[in-house]
Amino acid sequence: MTLSIGDAAKDLGVSTKTLRRWADSGKIRSERSPSGQRRFFLADINAMCEEFETEVVIINKSSQELSFEQELVTDMIELITVFSALLYGSRSKKNKKLIEGMTQVVKDVS
Repeated sequence: MTLSIGDAAKDLGVSTKTLRRWADSGKIRSERSPSGQRRFFLADINAMCEEFETEVVIINKSSQELSFEQELVTDMIELITVFSALLYGSRSKKNKKLIEGMTQVVKDVS
């Protein structure tokens, strides 16, 4: 069985560009479909996941039941917090202002 480049990249947790580079360098096998698109072998994807110990785990930190929208907003705040902390430093005024603003949006939505 083969996978599209998008599905294979998603399973491995890498970008499609990275997967193309790996295929071009011979790190992973691929074949071309009749329309010329790359297809990757499921067995190779599974082997790479095992080799790099890649596993997707979803953790629900909340004990309360959230709507889809509330969960989405919470996830977005966590992503923004992590990336802004990396970009600006976790103690910067800009980061604190962003977190306060996003927290207020969540309260307004709830």
